[in-house]
Amino acid sequence: MMRSLFAGVSGLRNHQTRMDVVGNNVANVNTVAFKASRVTFKEAFAQLLQGASRPPGDTGGINPIQIGSGMNIGTIDQMFTQGSLESTGQNTDMAIQGNGFFVVSDGQRRVFTRAGNFQLDADGRLIAPNNGFVVQGINADDTGNFSAASAITDIRLPLGQKSPARSTARVTLTGNLDQNADGGGTITTNPGGLITGLAVTQGTPAQGTYVIDHAAGGTLRMTGPGGFDQTITAGTAGAQVVEFTQAGVTVQVALGTGYNPNPASGSIDGATFGLNELTSQHAMGITVYDGAGAPHNLQIVFSKQSTPGTWQWTASIAGNTASITGALPTDAPAGSVQFSGTGSLQAFPVSTLTITPSQGAPAFQVTIDPGTINGIDGLAGFARQSNAVINSQDGYQAGDLTNFSVDKFGVVTGFFSNGVSRSLAQLTLAGFNNPSGLLRTGDNMYEESANSGNAVLGFAGISNTSTITPGALENSNVDISAEFTNMIVTQRGFQANSRVITTSDEMLQELVNLKR
Repeated sequence: MMRSLFAGVSGLRNHQTRMDVVGNNVANVNTVAFKASRVTFKEAFAQLLQGASRPPGDTGGINPIQIGSGMNIGTIDQMFTQGSLESTGQNTDMAIQGNGFFVVSDGQRRVFTRAGNFQLDADGRLIAPNNGFVVQGINADDTGNFSAASAITDIRLPLGQKSPARSTARVTLTGNLDQNADGGGTITTNPGGLITGLAVTQGTPAQGTYVIDHAAGGTLRMTGPGGFDQTITAGTAGAQVVEFTQAGVTVQVALGTGYNPNPASGSIDGATFGLNELTSQHAMGITVYDGAGAPHNLQIVFSKQSTPGTWQWTASIAGNTASITGALPTDAPAGSVQFSGTGSLQAFPVSTLTITPSQGAPAFQVTIDPGTINGIDGLAGFARQSNAVINSQDGYQAGDLTNFSVDKFGVVTGFFSNGVSRSLAQLTLAGFNNPSGLLRTGDNMYEESANSGNAVLGFAGISNTSTITPGALENSNVDISAEFTNMIVTQRGFQANSRVITTSDEMLQELVNLKR
């Protein structure tokens, strides 16, 4: 009779334990990354009343006779199934997909968590806000690279940290230089020129744009086919720009008084007169930076040459912020470019400019990259409008860290006010052979135990199969419908065991009542 009482008591006690676990699961239904637990029971020891016997010949054997003594807790298992992910849009929130754990430290010991609702503290450290433990990982150097020997330490992301300036080392050209642009040249008065009195006649120039040198008080008269006749009076000595839209135009330059033409040499007071055709030009520019981050406006002007497919270029710095030479101080900041008949880049001698800032930063060299020789991925020379530009340069000013993001590998990328982005850190993940063997320590944290195995530290998607989802949190994996069902089953189990006790008590009461 007493055995049934104790069996009922064990049932009450252990069902109460199960109810405690169910209640804890339900209480944490909205806890970030909470992992539910389950209780399993096992039979308690059984009392042997009669042992088993072998079959004694023609008759069968006898089974053992045992009476159980109730039940005990078998296990309380932690269920590390994946919780659903909820997007938050917060760049310090992270969720793990897989079996990994974030690693955090209080400076003395490392613990582990699935909850990625991190924040930044006053020192720029990434921390778990519920207890201040610092997230662990590796920090990149000033160039954004990770060393193979980098130690796992506190991750620091101080907003406002500096990105040093970088001097421009290369500018890249792209676009088209018109194959049919005017290529320049000079038509002189001698031989073939005619000087009569104070008039100089230049015969039949080609179509194009020209500069005509003339004296003060003179006139420019242009006549040509179709009755073309135009006269321009020049008030001062100098040059007059004239554009001929047709060939065969005759130009007469009438000099002002006091000038002595020399028919023999084709000159006027010793200065040779001529028609100088203007060269087609195409200009482009971009801002480059010195080592201190100071900007300088680099300008490059391309001038079409009379040789087909050939352009000359010259470089300059606008204003007085710097001086510019070729690769050596004695070199002119100039060069040439040659295109094939089909428009591809045929030749662009390696061109390096030396820019010397007027004050402060040291001189720096800039290489001009026109694209692939025999290709059209940079400069090209097709018969279409010129649109070439300097499309990029690799220098920048100093900047401050203004924001950051995390990718699926746990790499934290910083964005600086100067437009530069570079890697800042990478979060470490831990893996365990038996996650269910971890010890809960509160605050959504776990510690190693004798049966969890040692933490294997690695990085998401590389040495750890888990990945990180930034801007999201993992929800609790508690299944509320399953927990309510377990609650009903537990309640009925508890109720049934209480009936065993009351029934056993009634039977004992009947036994006592045998003696009245």
